[in-house]
Amino acid sequence: MIVFSRTRWSGTCRPAAFAAACAVAACSDGVLPVEGRSGLPVLSPAWRSTNIASGLEGTIASLDGRAFIANGRRLRFINPSSGEELWSSDTNVVRLGVVERFVASATRLVVMDLGVAVFDRATRQVLWRLPGSTWGPDVAGMANAIAATDLHVYLATDGGLVERRDAATGALQWRITVPGPCPTICRPRAIAVAGDTLWVAGERRDDKRGDQALLLALDAATGAVLWDGVDLGTVGFGPAATLVDSLLVLHHEGSQQLVAFNVRRRTVQWRLNTPAPWAGPTDVKVEGQTIYASGGDQHVYAVSLTTGAVQWQTYIGGSQLAIAICPDRIVSYGFVLHWLDKRTGKHLAYAVPDDGGLFHEGFAVVGDRVLAQTGRTVYAFACQV
Repeated sequence: MIVFSRTRWSGTCRPAAFAAACAVAACSDGVLPVEGRSGLPVLSPAWRSTNIASGLEGTIASLDGRAFIANGRRLRFINPSSGEELWSSDTNVVRLGVVERFVASATRLVVMDLGVAVFDRATRQVLWRLPGSTWGPDVAGMANAIAATDLHVYLATDGGLVERRDAATGALQWRITVPGPCPTICRPRAIAVAGDTLWVAGERRDDKRGDQALLLALDAATGAVLWDGVDLGTVGFGPAATLVDSLLVLHHEGSQQLVAFNVRRRTVQWRLNTPAPWAGPTDVKVEGQTIYASGGDQHVYAVSLTTGAVQWQTYIGGSQLAIAICPDRIVSYGFVLHWLDKRTGKHLAYAVPDDGGLFHEGFAVVGDRVLAQTGRTVYAFACQV
């Protein structure tokens, strides 16, 4: 659920930018559900482009100092400094447009939504595709998580399948069904490769026991189950798993939990609960020994990777959906972009779109630019403020 703060309109930004939000939250007497703080600078874009937006949700990702933008069926590769389109390709994979569905190895680029397309990074040619119907006729069988090395692509589906394919040809090498107990559903939502081990995180849903955490260690070569976590909690994990040295950082956007799991000891090293139930971390990024997390509880956090101690937390005033890292800044967004000081968490500035839309889904730091999309327009802002 999206939560808006209510603040009186000020500055030069047009109220039309929040028209969609007003359809959800009541707007009266000049009061709008604005996430920005009064008195902070409102940033202007370095450039904007409507030519690379298709009116659909769009994923934006950074690779080789350039930006990949997926809209509908097309994948575009652009110069983040100018917005110039360098090349584009028809992915023909049903639809693309979900945040964090780009995965890159040294030689491959994998993009995923309901289906999967694998590109050769050198030639920019599609090597192989899998339509969403590969795993089943309904959404429960669609691709849900991906990981890649130069030799292999690992996929998990919403219906409980995990598989490995040859990165060059797409040939299936092994496939398993996530083991129970889960009379209702076993749903892997995040996967990460650590040497010879594939870690699979998600949720098991049992009508009698309720939601249970899912965490598996698989032999990456064969798919054999090496370890099946138990007693890890009553909330699942996903939609991302970040492996840093021996720690697997997990979260669940539907609860208040942020978890660091030690893959060598196979135990929870620490668990952090954010204040608001059912409004926990929505996205995490790790830099050095610090985890930066955006929260549905209207906060942004900096947390110690090794201990889970909160180094700072900043109230933004609206549910934060994703986070990105600049050299000295943290950028968070929840329909509005926010810049924070990386060291102290001080809220420095914000930006809103001027095309009558809201920033959603497409968001990334690429080079020295922050790129964000409304569905109509792609905007680029300076990373540092």
